[in-house]
Amino acid sequence: MGLLQTLGPNTTVLPIILKGIFANSSLSNRYEMIAALDQMNQPNPEAQQLEQAQQQLALQAAQAQIAVSTTQAEQNRAEAQKLSVETQLMPQEVQAKVLASATKNLPSGNESNEFDKRVKIAELMLKEADIKNKSKIVELQMNNAKSNVVDLENDFLENLNTELTNGNR
Repeated sequence: MGLLQTLGPNTTVLPIILKGIFANSSLSNRYEMIAALDQMNQPNPEAQQLEQAQQQLALQAAQAQIAVSTTQAEQNRAEAQKLSVETQLMPQEVQAKVLASATKNLPSGNESNEFDKRVKIAELMLKEADIKNKSKIVELQMNNAKSNVVDLENDFLENLNTELTNGNR
């Protein structure tokens, strides 16, 4: 009895010890008690099915989360590529517009003065476009950083999924 008290009720060797006690006792119904103990130790198929269903649900939830994260990462990459292309084309577009606007509708007589004003305005527009371009580059870098975080999360979820599949956790 002292041994049973030190082990506690949830130990795995408790059924073995109880069988030994019942087998060595002089109780008239010891065989019935041993049979009842054996029956109690049989795994409950419903509990096993419930546990398997819970594991499958956890696995499916992890897989769904991985799919969502992967989709978000793909979307971020596509947006980053789009911004990159737009950023590369913007200075060329602005230069073409500036050149076109500088040479159109010059008033007669004051052409040199007006042209110089337009060139200065064009330079300011180019500087503004350059600032916008740099801000897009920063935005692109931020999207890449976010994409890297999503990739790290995906790796973590895949590892968790693998561990759940293998039963390590």
